[in-house]
Amino acid sequence: DQRVFIKSFHLITFAPSSFKSVQNLGFDHGEYMAERISKETGIPLRALFKPSKTEQKKLDMESRKENAEQIMLRHYSAERLKGKRVLVIDDVFTTGSTVGSCVKLLENQGVHSYYMTVFKLV
Repeated sequence: DQRVFIKSFHLITFAPSSFKSVQNLGFDHGEYMAERISKETGIPLRALFKPSKTEQKKLDMESRKENAEQIMLRHYSAERLKGKRVLVIDDVFTTGSTVGSCVKLLENQGVHSYYMTVFKLV
């Protein structure tokens, strides 16, 4: 059952959109979707990542990777994540750079299991 699987997570977060993208759109798609899933499941939502300043959509593959490496884990997250299962929501998967950087940051904090949900493959 999907609900049992989803409820096995301790926390929901999202791969962040760039500051510029959020400014242009007025909101973060990933955050919006993560909020909806959090409300539906009762699993707490936390914005764990500080986004890069540059939009990914106009960058080539190598530039996307470099830009995604600017994503940082928020201070809140350090010790509180160890041993937790975190569901990472990503709205668009093009090269995987953004969510890859997020996952790497989580691994470095001792998160044993993590998953991502992709709503659009490009």
